[in-house]
Amino acid sequence: TRPCPQFPGVFRRWVEHYVGVLGVGRMVVYDMDATLGGYVAELPAELRGKVEYVANFPEQVAPTPFGELSRTLPSKACKLALELQIYNHCLDTLAGVAEWALQAYTVDEWLVPPRAGQTVGDLVRVVEERRAAVVFAEIPRCNFCATEAEWTPGW
Repeated sequence: TRPCPQFPGVFRRWVEHYVGVLGVGRMVVYDMDATLGGYVAELPAELRGKVEYVANFPEQVAPTPFGELSRTLPSKACKLALELQIYNHCLDTLAGVAEWALQAYTVDEWLVPPRAGQTVGDLVRVVEERRAAVVFAEIPRCNFCATEAEWTPGW
């Protein structure tokens, strides 16, 4: 999702939220049409160093058929068609670097800790304690401009 022009700086604040507030050590941003490159370039160096930017992902994976899908399907349909390829690429990219991967699908999706000061590390500790029983964990999030009632449940 492209950051809305009516909310300048939202991409930077989104990265600051994940890196600074939630303690994410590294982000991989997958761009479907190379429109986020300018936003990544404008990040301060300390944030930019934590963001790996993958421009125009459909064209990189396979110009045909995925590149064609990205040009002809609506953004959401293309994203769904490429979701597994993005996830696999992220896991391959972070193999041996990260113990966990966290997906946030768009810049209007913000993970929300149940209590102020909690980080992704706190979530990982809870999941690690129950690792034998955990395959998937839903994390609380709110969409940009959503009311608190629309947030998903906490961890």
